[in-house]
Amino acid sequence: MKRWMVLVAVVLIALAIAAPFSPAAGKSKGKAQGKVKFELVGTVKAVAGGVDDGSLTVIVKSGTKTVNALRGKELAMTVDPKAKIRLVTDEGAVDADLADIPLDAKVKVRGRIEKQEGDDAATYIATFIKAKPVAAATAK
Repeated sequence: MKRWMVLVAVVLIALAIAAPFSPAAGKSKGKAQGKVKFELVGTVKAVAGGVDDGSLTVIVKSGTKTVNALRGKELAMTVDPKAKIRLVTDEGAVDADLADIPLDAKVKVRGRIEKQEGDDAATYIATFIKAKPVAAATAK
């Protein structure tokens, strides 16, 4: 009887320790600390502003379910002043400023969506931008 109780106690302790590390425990379903996240791929239509008040307009090609309704449409977003901006060059990806992103560049953008209470409009805030300029077509 004592062996049975010890065995049950060991199994319960093992389950209690393993539960926080299970794959289902880490899934957040697109939300992080009360904010909804997004990722998208698209083409740059406009770049405006500077380091502190920058904005980026992208024609959305694809992305997460939070931007699926915007496929094929223009999306204007605010760029976080602390956003990481990378520009793909022949030498690899290098750090860049918002002003370095050329028009018609292919971009991958990650960020968060913030909604104000009482307001239906959402504000898209980019926290990571990776831009790849389109190679200029050469005439032969």
